[in-house]
Amino acid sequence: MEERTPIAYVLPSERDTGLCSYALLFFLLEKQNLFLQKYCQQSKTKYDSLPKVNVKDLSAAHLISYHPDRDLLPMVLANCTYSFEVGQGTKVEYNFTNLERQLMDRFLFTKSVILLKEIDTVVYRSETTNAVVFIHLRDRIKQERISASLLSQIQTDLIQKTFPEVCDSIDKLDIAISFMKSVGCDPESPLSDFMINILKIDESLVSQKAQQSCKCKHIQCLWVTLALEKTKRLENNNKESFDNISSAFKQKPSEEQNDTLYEILDILQVEQLESLSQMIFDCILLTIDMPQKDEESVDMSKVGLKEAVESYLYDPPYANEALTPDWIQRFVTALPKDGESRLLCCHSVETWITINEIFTDKKDQML
Repeated sequence: MEERTPIAYVLPSERDTGLCSYALLFFLLEKQNLFLQKYCQQSKTKYDSLPKVNVKDLSAAHLISYHPDRDLLPMVLANCTYSFEVGQGTKVEYNFTNLERQLMDRFLFTKSVILLKEIDTVVYRSETTNAVVFIHLRDRIKQERISASLLSQIQTDLIQKTFPEVCDSIDKLDIAISFMKSVGCDPESPLSDFMINILKIDESLVSQKAQQSCKCKHIQCLWVTLALEKTKRLENNNKESFDNISSAFKQKPSEEQNDTLYEILDILQVEQLESLSQMIFDCILLTIDMPQKDEESVDMSKVGLKEAVESYLYDPPYANEALTPDWIQRFVTALPKDGESRLLCCHSVETWITINEIFTDKKDQML
């Protein structure tokens, strides 16, 4: 590890980079239990009689820990005697029986068996609003897309805002979504009223147009729009842009897969690429990156991207969805269904990045 290593590596979680520290923590705690178990066998002590402690209640007093110089060396020196005999030099003798007793008294007798049923993990704010959360939200309040004209005005507003302002607005929407999926509200009521009057969040939305026009039924679409703006800025500045998406969906396509994708995308106009970027981003967040509940759940990373997009279009996460444009149908049809050039959901993030790159290049050429 070095100074530039993400701090996520040392924060235990059950996915991605945090899994390393989680596994190390579990290994070390289990090692203590196994050591105490072995000690009880040797000393004829009942393992079940040892005190027990939950991981969340652990302190240094519960752990077998010591410092070689500060703890062990003084104990060794206290249990050795020096004698000097003429012609034989200094003779050192150790009282091993007493040393063993002191070691057990200090480092073993008072230690606890650690209950490993539940280890607290870090939950990132970005993980609290995911596909499952939006399913619960839609079950409580039907979600609709923001109209194209209003969405365009909101996107224009966002371009003028700083990156921290966009992130702060996403954080506030996270809070609103968390409450809304639990308590519900009138879908037609203004979103700003819910956030300001009920949640007491001042200056809740970064976009003035969103503040004036968005309703509670638009919160999913607004959140995705802000997340897309954040992701584009990170990607355009060569930063990690999908840190909240599982690494299973970030694999790079092969050269043959890339060539096929570029061939399909190259014929699209700038406006179509922009719409496609929004749709694939939607699909990744709301359909593809679905946390697996158990081993029997479908591994989305192995599902074809073509099939995932078709599923998204067939069962959209928005009510009153408009008909799919013909050019999107042609794009989906052009995606290979089999063979070496077939794209999978594990390539979905890189696919979006490619779409965004082509869109940005074509847009710059028009200026």
